[in-house]
Amino acid sequence: MVLIKGYKPNVEVILIFLHFYVFFIRACLGNWKKKKMVIVLMNQSNFVLDHLNQIDWVKEN
Repeated sequence: MVLIKGYKPNVEVILIFLHFYVFFIRACLGNWKKKKMVIVLMNQSNFVLDHLNQIDWVKEN
């Protein structure tokens, strides 16, 4: 994802976690197999962590 210039990182972080939260609720409500859900949630977590690292990197430079 591309970071927009002048975009507040805190807002972006909140949006990411909102997305993650909604995804988690959907996953819990859906009739998914536990194994599949765990894999998808792990992928989502990695995406969030990567994004947070990217934001930190942008702040530093």
